[in-house]
Amino acid sequence: MGQPLGMTDIETLERHLVNDLRTVADRLDDERTARDLYRAIATRALKPHEGDGHLALSRKRAEDLLTAAGFKSADGVADSGGEGEVSDRARELLNEIGWASDPENTSRNDPMHDSSPKDPPPASRPPSEPPEWERTAHEEAEQNLRRHS
Repeated sequence: MGQPLGMTDIETLERHLVNDLRTVADRLDDERTARDLYRAIATRALKPHEGDGHLALSRKRAEDLLTAAGFKSADGVADSGGEGEVSDRARELLNEIGWASDPENTSRNDPMHDSSPKDPPPASRPPSEPPEWERTAHEEAEQNLRRHS
């Protein structure tokens, strides 16, 4: 079912992976399948049978792509454990859609490693006065300390 790939950029590979995973999601959207596929694609090197390149997905990105492919059962699966384990079932499903999951080479920086898009940093909060209840509590605590000293 996998489509031949000529381009090897991350976006192209991700788009093809999502499209290929949709064919499985239509038939098998259950917790076990979503979990098995998540484990088989998170922190692994995913290679299409035809074409060039590979993907190395972070845990969160693996969840994002499964969700984008229609696996409603994949919501919240990131960091659930077992990342990198490939069950026979997951291997068969990936093979069926034209992909292989190989161990990721962690001894070097992989330019094809894809994480979720960077979240913007939280807005810095200006210093503010503590709420009235907190000021009152501190004043009472200081008064009690002075009385007992």
